[in-house]
Amino acid sequence: MTALARSIYAQVQLVDDPVRTVGVPLAQIGKLLAAMAQAIAALVRDKALAVLSREVGDAAGWWLAA
Repeated sequence: MTALARSIYAQVQLVDDPVRTVGVPLAQIGKLLAAMAQAIAALVRDKALAVLSREVGDAAGWWLAA
Protein backbone atom coordinates (compact mmCIF):
# COMPACT_ATOMS: atom_id res chain seq x y z
CA MET A 1 0.00 0.00 0.00
CA THR A 2 1.34 3.42 -0.83
CA ALA A 3 1.55 6.20 1.72
CA LEU A 4 -1.33 8.05 0.06
CA ALA A 5 -3.53 4.95 0.12
CA ARG A 6 -2.72 4.35 3.80
CA SER A 7 -3.55 7.97 4.60
CA ILE A 8 -6.90 7.80 2.79
CA TYR A 9 -7.69 4.45 4.45
CA ALA A 10 -6.92 5.91 7.89
CA GLN A 11 -9.11 8.95 7.25
CA VAL A 12 -12.02 6.80 6.07
CA GLN A 13 -11.72 4.58 9.13
CA LEU A 14 -11.66 7.64 11.38
CA VAL A 15 -14.90 8.90 9.81
CA ASP A 16 -16.50 5.46 10.06
CA ASP A 17 -15.54 5.07 13.72
CA PRO A 18 -18.21 6.88 15.78
CA VAL A 19 -16.22 6.46 18.98
CA ARG A 20 -13.37 8.51 17.60
CA THR A 21 -15.46 11.15 15.84
CA VAL A 22 -18.19 11.53 18.45
CA GLY A 23 -16.31 10.41 21.55
CA VAL A 24 -14.14 13.49 21.80
CA PRO A 25 -17.00 16.03 21.69
CA LEU A 26 -19.01 13.86 24.10
CA ALA A 27 -16.08 13.81 26.51
CA GLN A 28 -15.86 17.59 26.30
CA ILE A 29 -19.60 17.90 26.91
CA GLY A 30 -19.25 15.55 29.88
CA LYS A 31 -16.49 17.70 31.36
CA LEU A 32 -18.61 20.83 30.84
CA LEU A 33 -21.61 19.21 32.52
CA ALA A 34 -19.46 18.09 35.45
CA ALA A 35 -18.12 21.62 35.88
CA MET A 36 -21.65 23.04 35.73
CA ALA A 37 -22.85 20.52 38.32
CA GLN A 38 -20.01 21.48 40.65
CA ALA A 39 -20.82 25.18 40.23
CA ILE A 40 -24.52 24.58 40.94
CA ALA A 41 -23.67 22.46 43.98
CA ALA A 42 -21.44 25.24 45.31
CA LEU A 43 -24.21 27.81 44.84
CA VAL A 44 -26.77 25.58 46.57
CA ARG A 45 -24.36 24.86 49.41
CA ASP A 46 -23.57 28.56 49.89
CA LYS A 47 -27.28 29.45 49.85
CA ALA A 48 -28.08 26.66 52.31
CA LEU A 49 -25.31 27.83 54.64
CA ALA A 50 -26.60 31.40 54.46
CA VAL A 51 -30.15 30.30 55.30
CA LEU A 52 -28.92 28.04 58.10
CA SER A 53 -26.76 30.81 59.51
CA ARG A 54 -29.69 33.24 59.46
CA GLU A 55 -32.01 30.70 61.11
CA VAL A 56 -29.48 29.89 63.83
CA GLY A 57 -28.89 33.60 64.35
CA ASP A 58 -32.62 34.25 64.69
CA ALA A 59 -33.01 31.35 67.13
CA ALA A 60 -30.06 32.57 69.19
CA GLY A 61 -31.53 36.06 69.22
CA TRP A 62 -34.87 34.78 70.50
CA TRP A 63 -33.12 32.63 73.11
CA LEU A 64 -30.98 35.53 74.34
CA ALA A 65 -33.99 37.86 74.46
CA ALA A 66 -35.98 35.42 76.57
